[in-house]
Amino acid sequence: MKNYDNPYITKFQAKVEFSGEDKRGQYVIISPTYFFPEGGGQKSDTGKIGDAICTDVLEISGEIRHYVNAELSPNTELRCEIDKDKRFRKMRHHSGEHIISGIVTKKYGYSNVGFHLSDTDCTCDFSGFLTPDQLKEIEILANAIVCENANVNIIYPSKDELSSMSYRSKLDIQDNVRIVEIEGYDKCACCAPHVLRTGEIGLIKITSSMSWKGGVRIHIKCGIDALADYQEKSNEIAGISALLCVPQNQVLSGVKKVLDDSYAKDKEIAELKRKKIASVIDSLKQTNGNIVIFEDDADAEGLKALVNAGVKMCTGICIALSFDKEQYRFSMGSKSVKLREYSKEMMKSLKMRGGGSDEFISGIISSSQDEIIEFFDTQS
Repeated sequence: MKNYDNPYITKFQAKVEFSGEDKRGQYVIISPTYFFPEGGGQKSDTGKIGDAICTDVLEISGEIRHYVNAELSPNTELRCEIDKDKRFRKMRHHSGEHIISGIVTKKYGYSNVGFHLSDTDCTCDFSGFLTPDQLKEIEILANAIVCENANVNIIYPSKDELSSMSYRSKLDIQDNVRIVEIEGYDKCACCAPHVLRTGEIGLIKITSSMSWKGGVRIHIKCGIDALADYQEKSNEIAGISALLCVPQNQVLSGVKKVLDDSYAKDKEIAELKRKKIASVIDSLKQTNGNIVIFEDDADAEGLKALVNAGVKMCTGICIALSFDKEQYRFSMGSKSVKLREYSKEMMKSLKMRGGGSDEFISGIISSSQDEIIEFFDTQS
């Protein structure tokens, strides 16, 4: 039997049996200990041993090592205190995960193949995929079990009892197996502290899911952390509702309308830009030398269209530029000038960077409009 089979003991007296140091840092072995050591996807308890902060607890070579931030003398009796808030939050999450995993196993036959528990969140990986509708149903069933306030029992079965018992386990263990039973719903081999009744878990909420290694990974929040998640998202929805001037239960349709209007305006703006570029192209005249075009708000596609039209109208180079954040984006083309070599001269006279081929180059020029015009006038 583990001392944390009574998980509500968070304050106790203990004797320092040994004080040592390893590659992880300074540690002590105390007796008795109610600290849970890291294991099974769950981080250890933290807290205080005397005046020292206990930052981690690990079981190494049969020893429970409590890593502390100060030296503690052997053979001293000290007051110990486990961080109760962290422990209880993990207990609620871990027991909630057992309920979820038990439902998934019974209903779909999938195994829990991965588990990680932080202070405020739990992730579970299952061997098969679950749809959003299936996850909704699982969540409803899980919360119904919470409302039943079912007993959570810790069982240490004999080998004979274990051989005839149906239970979930990731490992093939035969000796000193500890079974956590959600009475009437699940049995699972587990080494961690759990609540005594499911009602203590509070709300179980599946917050997200994603495909994972041929199955699914889900994130779960329980108790106060599920409530905090709900409050945060509720505040976000309330804020969006106010901005859109729609009821909270119509936020989705309200956002969709805003996006549809935005897409329509973007399409309209793109068409106006296309017409403007077409108008500039129609105004181009046959030129003996270079053509320099400054066109505000032209995107890369528009600049390229201007250059493609301009190179047909000049004997030299056509460059199209659009002002953007204190510099010019440009595209440049020519049928008669090798632009890679030509760009070297540009870099000597203008603050320019870019690249491309002998026929077409694009990039950035940080020089002024007058400096750009002067350069291409002198190079005609």
